[in-house]
Amino acid sequence: MGNIVKVAVLPIKNKKILLCRKKGIDFLIELGGKLESSETDEECAIRETLEEARCSVGNLEYFITLIGPRGDEPDSKIELRCYFGTLEGEPKVNRKDKVYDFVYADRNWKQEGHLLPPILQELIGLLVGKNYL
Repeated sequence: MGNIVKVAVLPIKNKKILLCRKKGIDFLIELGGKLESSETDEECAIRETLEEARCSVGNLEYFITLIGPRGDEPDSKIELRCYFGTLEGEPKVNRKDKVYDFVYADRNWKQEGHLLPPILQELIGLLVGKNYL
């Protein structure tokens, strides 16, 4: 698949971030997806949140862009454009999507037995350092 640009939505509630379990991937990932050539980051965030969690997202606010190895293809890079957002409604599994579960994780994700790709570990470290988690 190669290098990708992904827009990540970071819903944080009670110092926990919503993460997803996706078919074919052994680790948790952030909500969001690949940016299509004809859309803005915000449009991508809204589309992907609706597809993956079957709810709307509001109050999108840019946080940071990270670049690192992809968790599923370590020889390829991911550019992760991260936005805080507020979910409108509770996330629900969309049987037409590869996401099959949601987890609210906090700063103790490792002790709770969660696996995260390197770029998400970096992101969680930044969120903990800024006291969001």
